[in-house]
Amino acid sequence: MMSHLTVAFYIAVELAGFWIVILAFLYYHRGRNPAYLYFGLFFLSSMLMLICEITVAYWQVNGIAAASWALSVPPLVYAGGQLLHFFAVFRLAFALLRLRMPPLANRLHLALLVVYAGVIVILLTEGSDFEPQHLALGFIQVVSMALLIQFRRRLIPADLRRVVLQFIGIGLFFAPMIGISVYTDLVRHLPFGRMCFQVSYAVVAEVLLTYHIIKLLFAPPAGIPADPAGDRSPTLALSEREAEIAKLVSNGYTNKEVAEILKITPHTVRNHLYHIYQKLGVRNRVELLNDIEITR
Repeated sequence: MMSHLTVAFYIAVELAGFWIVILAFLYYHRGRNPAYLYFGLFFLSSMLMLICEITVAYWQVNGIAAASWALSVPPLVYAGGQLLHFFAVFRLAFALLRLRMPPLANRLHLALLVVYAGVIVILLTEGSDFEPQHLALGFIQVVSMALLIQFRRRLIPADLRRVVLQFIGIGLFFAPMIGISVYTDLVRHLPFGRMCFQVSYAVVAEVLLTYHIIKLLFAPPAGIPADPAGDRSPTLALSEREAEIAKLVSNGYTNKEVAEILKITPHTVRNHLYHIYQKLGVRNRVELLNDIEITR
């Protein structure tokens, strides 16, 4: 009975994750920001791999003799998830930073993807228990995280920087745990072994994403007073200085960097941003960025 309850919980986590994938694709459709597209593909790949783990583990625990064609489906879907993960996570880092991927990096990444696909095909053909593809996924994740940390000031907006750094933190914690569970027997006593770490990561990721989405959509930003009477004047035109600051902020510059570029103090930048928010009828940098992208 415990195995059935465990599977039911894992499937619930899986289904909860798919709404995040759908939401990411909807945001990409609205704003054509590639970060949403690659994030959707990245999370989709994780969900595909996890559902395969759940299916195979359920068959094994309950002694279910599946048809031969059914037995071949999970490995193929899992391999597709691995390839999608390898493709999306590196490009997601560049999209979040709004950096154009250098041609050499693009060609090298595609070449590694082809090699990675070949390794997976060989392993599927030979039926090997050794799983070096996990090391490749770990490598591309570490490189992507290093890229995000190195250029973290380019993350847009400031709220996004905090969100990404949070996910880097939980990724750095869970990735070694999943690796340990794959290559050792330290988690044999846990239900379905290494899947516990994967489901734990999915739960934490979904909770964090849901929290930030709710905060973004409903919570008033710090430093901007509530205006229930609707006294803002979104039709007021921005001054020349305010337009400069709004453009720099929308391009990902921090208050300090804007102050250095315009030769003013960060306090002056904050004051200008306050008036920009009031005039445009937005509450924070996220809404400012969306407002500017819509009007372009």
